[in-house]
Amino acid sequence: MGGFLAFLISVATIGLHAAAAIPLPAAADTSLTAAETRAEEPLQLSFFYDDKASAICYFTPDYFSDSALSGFHPSLATMSLALAMSSFGVKEESAEDDVTDWPEKGNAGITASDAAYRNSFRNVKNLLMDIGIEEENIAFNEWYKKKPSTDSIGVIAGHRRMGEGDETYELIAVVVRGGGYEQEWAGNFTVGASGGHAGFEVAKESTYAFLKEYLREQKIAGKVKFWITGYSRGAAVANLLAARMDKEWENGQMIAPGLTYSLEDIYAYCFETPAGALKKNALDAPRYQNIYNVLNPNDPTIYVAPAFFGFGRYGSSIILPTKDSDPEDYEAKKAAMLSIYRKLPTAGNYQVDDFQMKKLDLSIGFRGFLDGEKLIKDDTEENLTQGEFLSRYATLISFAYLRKRANYAGTYEDEIREICSVVFGCTDEQSRVLLNELINQSVRHMGRFLVKYVYNVGIRGLWVTNWKKERREALEDEAFSEISGWLLAAVEKAGITWYDEALIDAAGKDLGDLALALLTRNPSYFITLVYNGKGIAEAHYPELCFAWLASMDENYR
Repeated sequence: MGGFLAFLISVATIGLHAAAAIPLPAAADTSLTAAETRAEEPLQLSFFYDDKASAICYFTPDYFSDSALSGFHPSLATMSLALAMSSFGVKEESAEDDVTDWPEKGNAGITASDAAYRNSFRNVKNLLMDIGIEEENIAFNEWYKKKPSTDSIGVIAGHRRMGEGDETYELIAVVVRGGGYEQEWAGNFTVGASGGHAGFEVAKESTYAFLKEYLREQKIAGKVKFWITGYSRGAAVANLLAARMDKEWENGQMIAPGLTYSLEDIYAYCFETPAGALKKNALDAPRYQNIYNVLNPNDPTIYVAPAFFGFGRYGSSIILPTKDSDPEDYEAKKAAMLSIYRKLPTAGNYQVDDFQMKKLDLSIGFRGFLDGEKLIKDDTEENLTQGEFLSRYATLISFAYLRKRANYAGTYEDEIREICSVVFGCTDEQSRVLLNELINQSVRHMGRFLVKYVYNVGIRGLWVTNWKKERREALEDEAFSEISGWLLAAVEKAGITWYDEALIDAAGKDLGDLALALLTRNPSYFITLVYNGKGIAEAHYPELCFAWLASMDENYR
């Protein structure tokens, strides 16, 4: 969720990642690939992906009959995304009850302030049980019972017996939370100055340790198959986890003693995967071909972190249809997708294809300049699609502005983490409302902010040349307080009541500093980003990815 701000505050950290693409089957193609051949009809299930919204998915053990290396499996992909969506944390707003019995229930260390989160895993637990996993075979880490922090990660696992006779094995499902994780957004933008993506690496190590302990506690031995999945942040962690297991197997190591498995038995399906690995590690090596990344080029999240800094993702990339990638058949495929998307209870209006390039109109005079909406007009000369724009802007910012990874880590990383603690320290729905209102405020008052900044820093700044540095910085902060006002109005609009005004003010000034840096480098591109914020955000909605996959899945025809 929160795709617009994800790109806005990460655009300083992103770049074009040219991955080898595996095309998805056409929507009208009813033939089955070898990987889709099955002996029995799948079980139809209903799953929840937030407090009230639900959708349909299909499960059969036959999904795991073929090797994980045999190719992308559309039906397993849709089921995997359903499992990933069900893992989104769900708060219980009425859970402020007596917690004196928590230690006896295995909740030692969980405080009363975490009450709303103690059952946030319930949707994914129910879906795991629906596919035949016994409750005693399901476990989750402590961050699924507590309020998420800036660097936490939620993960859940379950196992069940599959197959017949000599072909029996234990299927181990591992799901990394990819939504409803609030302040964990800060970890998404903790790139670090060197090595792998610092935030994702920390989360991967935590997930790996949890899985090792889970296998030990459950006393799992013999033939096993791993089913690993995640969405967005969860996808980045799942991608790194599966890659580590692949590499260790190739080196003769198993994640736990007594297990028997190979690369053919690790099925990793990752959705809208940020790039958290280093390209120098041969990300597309044969050993990683059991990892599949489903990507929408219109989604800003897939451009995190930057290829310009050497980042990529392990495995193969499966590209969802866009105007750019499939111009001839796109409209037919989109119609099939929308027939599913519009049935989902939380789907919005499909605005991705309404993208329009914008530019500043400097011919309107001073009065018009004060009106944010009159200040902007359509750019009909450079009329890019959303995917083209995001790719080009990401490359531009990385190459022409940041230049070095250490520059981002030393200049903007802490600011962005502070912004995330405010914007995403709430429910996903509150974040959506907050971001939409922030976009509206930006559109209405952009001109006023620019005038205030120019006046304070440019005109008044000339008068204080000999003043102390602190006074000059105060003038800049006064201009940035305009954006703090936007953020405060958005927070109140979203119904967030816990906020601290000093924190809002600081985050608003950080956001203003970052926005100004981007605006001065390329005004038209920054304005385009702001004005198309809602459509850019929608491209990261998991419902949209689900609808695209379901429209090409035989089970939904």
